[in-house]
Amino acid sequence: MNILVCVKQVPDTGTRIQLSKEDGIDESGIEWIINPYDEFAIEEALRIKERKQKGEVIVLSMGPARMEKTLRRALAMGADRACLIETDKKADPLFVAQTLAQVITKEKADLIITGKAGIDENHSATGAMLAETLSLPHVGFVKAFTESEEGKWICERQMETGITEEIALRLPALITVEKGINEPRYPSLPGIMKAKKKELKKISLSSLPPSPSDIIHFHSYRLPAPPPTPQIISGSAEEQAKKLVQMLREKEKVL
Repeated sequence: MNILVCVKQVPDTGTRIQLSKEDGIDESGIEWIINPYDEFAIEEALRIKERKQKGEVIVLSMGPARMEKTLRRALAMGADRACLIETDKKADPLFVAQTLAQVITKEKADLIITGKAGIDENHSATGAMLAETLSLPHVGFVKAFTESEEGKWICERQMETGITEEIALRLPALITVEKGINEPRYPSLPGIMKAKKKELKKISLSSLPPSPSDIIHFHSYRLPAPPPTPQIISGSAEEQAKKLVQMLREKEKVL
């Protein structure tokens, strides 16, 4: 069973984003990591392969040369090989999906897994668009994924109302996974050493047929306004309540 995992690289959540006059975002101080939801996808692919005891796990990404570090980590976790579509251009989810699809069709994977979203822009769109581009059945936000005796795969996901929904599908298919589906493993020292020798194929974006969707062109960037300074109201609880109501009336928040 061949499983293909699509991953992206995102800034660490502890990184403080700075702007530059030339390029918009200053990337010099950013610590780049695997998108956390994609780590769940990698782990789920590895567990399925271990249960099946056959096939391979391929990791695919699109981005600049620094993506190699992210893909090497995925290989150190246990993936068999990786592929990087190299480009420095920033693309929208549809362009990414259309471009990834060109490589995926050649791999003939039984199952494609992605994280539910990227924590940087939180589109939650690439996985669904990729499934549509490939004409594959798709289930999103999966928190449990198991094979039934009938050869179907059961996708379990939590609905907004708290109800658990189960959807059955047959492979080939695409799923996007949610936090909690598993606990991603840490790369072991032997895994890190083996990852250096595993295949990491690089494909230039310019070598692929142009995708119908155009690449996003950003006009400008700006940081959000700093939060207002909090105002502390002193006095007893009754005095604080009266002062608060008066302040809200002055700001025309209450009548």
